[in-house]
Order: sequence, then C-alpha cells, then structure tokens
Amino acid sequence: MKPKRKPKRAVKRPRYSKNQAQAAVVLGISVRHLRNVLKLPGAPRADAAGRLDNAELLAFWREVQAEAGRAVDLDAGADVDEDMRTLRARKLLADIRDREMITAVRAGKYLLAAEVRAVQIGRASKLAALLRSALENEMPPLLAGKPAIEIRAALSGVVDRIIGGMAE
Repeated sequence: MKPKRKPKRAVKRPRYSKNQAQAAVVLGISVRHLRNVLKLPGAPRADAAGRLDNAELLAFWREVQAEAGRAVDLDAGADVDEDMRTLRARKLLADIRDREMITAVRAGKYLLAAEVRAVQIGRASKLAALLRSALENEMPPLLAGKPAIEIRAALSGVVDRIIGGMAE
C-alpha cells in the first residue's frame, strides 16, 4: 500500500522583496527584465529600506501583461508580435524536417542522387553491351540471305528479349 501524500500547501510569499533578485523570483522573470519592468511608468518604487512590496509588484506585472494582450519578450523588453511567432514556428518546423531527413538518410530509407545515377549508368552500359553483342555478333550469320521483313522481325525479337531481361 502506498503511503498517503500530504496535500500541497500554497506557497507563502513574503510581503517584501529585499532585493531585485528576490523580486524577479516572485514574478518568475530574470533580474535583467525586472530592471526593464521597473523603468516603465507607474512601476512600484522601492521604499527607503530598498525593499519592494510584492503585492504591488504582482499587481503592476498583471496590469502590464493585460495591457500587452500578448506574450512579452522579457529579455529584449519588447512585444513579440504574431509575425515573429509564426517565423519562429516555421523555423522550428524546418529544423525538425531537416533532422528527420538526416536520420532517414542515415537509416537508409532514402538514396542519394549520385547512387541512383551510378545504378542507371551501370544498367545503361550493360544494355548497350548486350545489344551490341547480339546485333553485331549473333545476328548477321542468322540473317544472311533473308528478306527485309524477316530481318526486321528477327531484330525486333532480339531487342524485346534483351529489354525484357533488363527489366527483371
């Protein structure tokens, strides 16, 4: 029997952040971005002791997010518009396709064009050698003294036999 888990308690946040690093953790952003956020008009200011009120900071942060109406690029301090998101998604998709293609080539699922060309050239040269052998060496003695129609039929049969053998 599994031991029962204790119910999770809500994380208790302190009322004040002693420094910008603690305030950044409260908002879930980097210190660099927090500095940019604190430069915005209406941002909460530190008190005389240098502390930031977390409740004010969270309220301001939610207000900034609501006004933006979209995701904020925290490191650059600028809004990321829909075009940039689309471009990033397309780039990610292209990278994924490239990786899949490389993996497929390594697995042997695709052939390189050079390999295909080499096979085609090999088969074409074999076909040419067979045709040359049959037409130049075998057929002349068999066709001597026959009429043109019979010669044509015999040559056609030889070519058909050779090409049929290459298709296999």
